[in-house]
Amino acid sequence: MRRAVAVMLLDRASDGSGEFENAILFVRWDAKLGDTVVLSWVWRELKKYRPDLKLWVVTGSDYYKLFEQTFEFDKLVLSTKRPGFWSVFKVAKKLKRPRYVVHLSQVLKARDLLLLHLIQPQHIAGLDDDLKCVDIKLRGITEKSHFSEKPIPLLEMLSVPIDNRRYWLPENKSAHKRVMSYWRDNLVIAFCPFGASKHRSFSNLKIVSTISRIMAIAARKGLSVSVFLIATADREKGLIDLLAANGLSSDVFLKPTLELTEFFEQVRACKGVVSVDTSVVHIATGLGKPLLAIYNPPDLSPLIKTNNYDSWHPNSDQAITFLADAVAGTRIDAFDDARFDAALEKLFLKMPAN
Repeated sequence: MRRAVAVMLLDRASDGSGEFENAILFVRWDAKLGDTVVLSWVWRELKKYRPDLKLWVVTGSDYYKLFEQTFEFDKLVLSTKRPGFWSVFKVAKKLKRPRYVVHLSQVLKARDLLLLHLIQPQHIAGLDDDLKCVDIKLRGITEKSHFSEKPIPLLEMLSVPIDNRRYWLPENKSAHKRVMSYWRDNLVIAFCPFGASKHRSFSNLKIVSTISRIMAIAARKGLSVSVFLIATADREKGLIDLLAANGLSSDVFLKPTLELTEFFEQVRACKGVVSVDTSVVHIATGLGKPLLAIYNPPDLSPLIKTNNYDSWHPNSDQAITFLADAVAGTRIDAFDDARFDAALEKLFLKMPAN
C-alpha cells in the first residue's frame, strides 16, 4: 500500500531541466556485502574513464569505511538500512541534484521513491522498469545477466569500457599485516558453511564431515593443510566446542572480524575456498582464488527464494560450481558425499601446492 501511494504521489519523469552536480549517486543503504563486491568493478572503471563524474554513495555504517578508504568515493552519506521518512529527508538534503542515480533494487519501496523525488536527479538508472522516474531502464535488457552486469547499459551510455569486469578488491597493507600476524604457515583452505538463511547453511554434522573430508584428501596427497573456518563472532564458541568434540581443533582455526578489509585479506591469504552461496563466493572470485561454490538447485521451489544461481553464480574460471540435491526442506548440505569428494579433488588440483 505504501508503494502504491508513493507511486501515485511521487513517480514523475524528470524534464531534465536546471543545473545538476556532475555526480553519479549509488543508493546502497540496504546493500549486502555480495552486492558491494560484484559492483566494485563498476566504480573502478568509472574512476578510470569518467573522472569528471564524482562518485557519491548513500550507505550504512558497516560499509562506510569501505566506500571511503577502499573505493575512495567523493561523497558519502550515512543512512540506516531501513530509514524512516524523516531520515530520508535528512539524507536527501545532502545529495541534491546529481546528474545520475543508480538504484538496483528490483522493486523500489516508498522510501526509495521519496529519496529520488527529493534529490531531483537528471537521470535514474534502475531495475524497476515500471516506474516513470526510472528513465534508464535496466531490468528488461539485463534480465538474463549476472547481477554484476546490470549496470553495463549505463556504462556504455557513459562511454565507459566494460571489458575488465574483474571485481576490485585492492590490497590493504595494514590489514594484510594484521592477518599475517596470526596466519598459519601451511596451506590454508577457507571454508564458509553459513549463508543468509538455514536453507543456505550447513548443519553441524555436515560442517564436521566437510572439514574431515578436506583433511583426508590433503593427507592422501601428502599436504599439510589447515582449514580457516569463516563464521561470525556469535558462532565462535559453539564452533570451537564442536571442533573439540570431534578432534578437529588442531586442524581448524577461526578469526571472526568486523573489519571488511581484514576479511578480504583473510580470504586473499587462503590457497583455496569452499563456500556456500554467500558473499565469500564473490570475494574469492574477485581475488582469483580456486573455489568450490555450493548452491541450491535452481528453481527448486516457487515458495522459497533459493534460485540465486542465474544472477549470483561465481564469475570465475577458477570456480567449481556444486549443486545440492533437490530435497524436501531445501537444504544446501543435502548431497551425496562421494559426489562432493570428487568436487573437492578438483579443487585441490586447482590449488597451488605451496
